[in-house]
Amino acid sequence: MYQGTRLAAAEALNSGITFVHDWCHNIRGAAYADADLRALADTGIRARFSYGAAQGMANSAGIALDDLRRLHRDWPSSPMTG
Repeated sequence: MYQGTRLAAAEALNSGITFVHDWCHNIRGAAYADADLRALADTGIRARFSYGAAQGMANSAGIALDDLRRLHRDWPSSPMTG
């Protein structure tokens, strides 16, 4: 997750794009969301993050709301908000 997001952000910056909406699909656990957000922060791109469902999830399954709540709760103290 980290490498793909970092590469995409670097490609956007190289093209002159300074803000992206990262609809992060394929979040399979908390570490995936954390890695995606860390990659955005490491590249310095301005971004809006949306928590997406994992690829191959059943249509009846929802996203991990507990993890989404964790991200929301911990965001102000996150090193990524630096």
